[in-house]
Amino acid sequence: MEITVRRAEPYDSLPPGVAHKLPAALLEGKRRDGAILLAYVRGQPVGWLVHNLLWARVPFIELLHVEPALQRLGVAAAMLATLEDQLRAQGRALLFSSAQDDNPAALAWHLELGFEEAGVLDGVNPGVVGEVFFRKAL
Repeated sequence: MEITVRRAEPYDSLPPGVAHKLPAALLEGKRRDGAILLAYVRGQPVGWLVHNLLWARVPFIELLHVEPALQRLGVAAAMLATLEDQLRAQGRALLFSSAQDDNPAALAWHLELGFEEAGVLDGVNPGVVGEVFFRKAL
């Protein structure tokens, strides 16, 4: 299965899930800034990754989604690799991400792809679900 990953361009129709997660104005700004990656298989969009800078300097994966039928087939890893290449080219040395502590698949994914746990933040998700932060040296 060939996976193609590229930055979202202004002419791209974004997958519906992106629009449901971010307000339209913020989404358009991220697209203009090159902060959205799209993954394709056989020309069809199958995943997306949205990133930003925390404190205007620390790269952070904000949102990541792969269509359920294609999960665990390398789509997310391909998007991550593309992002890492872009960040290295910009001279960045670290990448941060996070996952809810009640999502074992997401927690395992981070560890499998070389992230290390950097701490847990409570009180940002509904209920008593913590947010586990991860960092990865580039």
